[in-house]
Amino acid sequence: MSILSDSVRHHSEELKMAEANKPATAITLTPAFKLIFLSVMFLTIVFLSISCFMTLAVAHPQSEEVRSLGDKCATAWQMGFGAIVGLIGGKVV
Repeated sequence: MSILSDSVRHHSEELKMAEANKPATAITLTPAFKLIFLSVMFLTIVFLSISCFMTLAVAHPQSEEVRSLGDKCATAWQMGFGAIVGLIGGKVV
């Protein structure tokens, strides 16, 4: 029985050493990152909502100003989505 218990003890010590040598994989989110991320997410949702409203609710044919506003909002939410993906990807890597 003592050989078995020594083997188990040795194996558990090896596991502890292996865990101690692992790099830390925890991602820490600073308050500044949270503020930037939530701001970008909020603005992306706002511009997406305006873009959807402009597409669905505005009568056709649209004036040049309304079409320009819709295009700018569509561009803004697409850039916001890209920024969100970039922020998440930058935190993971």
